Amino acid sequence: MVYELEISIPGDKHWWGIITSKLALPINILDISVDRNGSIQNLVEIELGELSPIKVLNSLIGIEELESFNVSDVVGGRVILILGETSGSVSSNIMLSGCFFRSIRKNGPKVIWNLIAPQKSNAQELANLLEAVGIPFNLVRLVPLTNGNGVMTARQEQILKVALDGGYFDRPKGIGVREIAKELSISTATVSETLRRAIRQVLEQDLV
Repeated sequence: MVYELEISIPGDKHWWGIITSKLALPINILDISVDRNGSIQNLVEIELGELSPIKVLNSLIGIEELESFNVSDVVGGRVILILGETSGSVSSNIMLSGCFFRSIRKNGPKVIWNLIAPQKSNAQELANLLEAVGIPFNLVRLVPLTNGNGVMTARQEQILKVALDGGYFDRPKGIGVREIAKELSISTATVSETLRRAIRQVLEQDLV
């Protein structure tokens, strides 16, 4: 049975919470992947507002959890960044546990991670990994995913097909969210959200 999992961690224990507090701007994690060297890479979209890309980059300096950051693109008042994380981070442990990232949000001083656990044992594995590296967390939610109607839109099928054919689900990935978005002439945010919804529907239909 597939589970929806939510965990909370202190905002100062993850770069997303730190940057969100510093900049007070919408920050979206579009994708999390492992590169060919085994490093965790985050594809991140930040709405600039009145800030310059340089000020955004300066806000990343000194965050221990980040080992690298690069600007991928600046378009339409948004900056797309690739952020590399150190081993032992929250994201790296999510990947190691076999859970899937869905979304992240702030709730007061806490950061809430919304994940999919293919099995309950994956949720337990994530808890064990976080405890092992000393990251404080609380279990907010662990419930079976409710079964939907199993109907996938034509757009979801198209995006999933491009992702599958391009090796999006391989390790390391053969194609990323940016390449899918470019091929289909849509935004990276649309690709990321559509993939999450489509994957959830497939999991619900086949495994629940």
